[in-house]
Amino acid sequence: MFNNSPTSAWHVQRIFRTNSRNHVMSWHSLFQAPPAHRHRYRVHLVGIGGTGLAPIANVLLDMGFQVSGSDMHSSPRTTWLDQLGASIMIGHDPRHLYQDKHPQLPDVVLASSAVPAENPELVEARRQGVPIIHRREFLGPLTRGRRVIAVAGTHGKTTTTAMITHILTKAGVEPGYIIGSEVPGLGISAAGIGPLFVIEADEYDYAFLGLSPAIAVLTSLDWDHPDCFPNRQSYEFAFRKFVRNLRPGGQVLYCRDDVGLRGLATSLGDPEHWHSYGSRNGAGWKAGNIEITPKATRYTLYL
Repeated sequence: MFNNSPTSAWHVQRIFRTNSRNHVMSWHSLFQAPPAHRHRYRVHLVGIGGTGLAPIANVLLDMGFQVSGSDMHSSPRTTWLDQLGASIMIGHDPRHLYQDKHPQLPDVVLASSAVPAENPELVEARRQGVPIIHRREFLGPLTRGRRVIAVAGTHGKTTTTAMITHILTKAGVEPGYIIGSEVPGLGISAAGIGPLFVIEADEYDYAFLGLSPAIAVLTSLDWDHPDCFPNRQSYEFAFRKFVRNLRPGGQVLYCRDDVGLRGLATSLGDPEHWHSYGSRNGAGWKAGNIEITPKATRYTLYL
């Protein structure tokens, strides 16, 4: 879980100041800061209103960090983050890195995959030596120390992530989570205080390769995002790398109904660490006698 007590490993010497700049030697060390110190450090998110960065911004606010960010247009998410305490700016301007509320430069800039390298805020951050990070590099350090349940797949990952989070929340586990869409009663994210962190593992721009999950849930495997993956082979290769990032002893739960995942399991899986679910014969957890109504889905579970 996140370190919620002061630690002798955190030293003031990790901070250096040059020409009024205030940067952490390694931006990874931000997440080692005790909660009482986190308010001193700022993460600036370029594209903060997007589905990829808005949930992360909320988690950072929950953790006690300063959060600022910009987006081309205002939206319900930028309004929501502003109400939570983030400094939100509309449009992109190098001056957004310097504010009355936050006179020091940010300690790290987190950029959306949709933001081009010539964005004026990124240009200024590079000029000032502020680290510029994307989700792939950011998610691992953000969730380090947590037992990560990562839900990946071409289809169904938002719903599956929401269901797992709902169950764990109702069970009183108090997980952290990041979900791609708003869920009634949950919103889109929370830092949580328990040891588990549930995350919708987005394959776009290889973002999910920054994770080292304890449990990987694979819902489907069907070629998508041709702007990022030029062919099916490159898409499948990304998923192969994702499951190889499992922490030692990690488990994979995959949908046996999906032909792509059956192929992946045949080539990479093993009975000890790979487990299947679905409605087909051979699934470890099989749903039969399925009845779908407007209010519920009922089935018999065969183990």
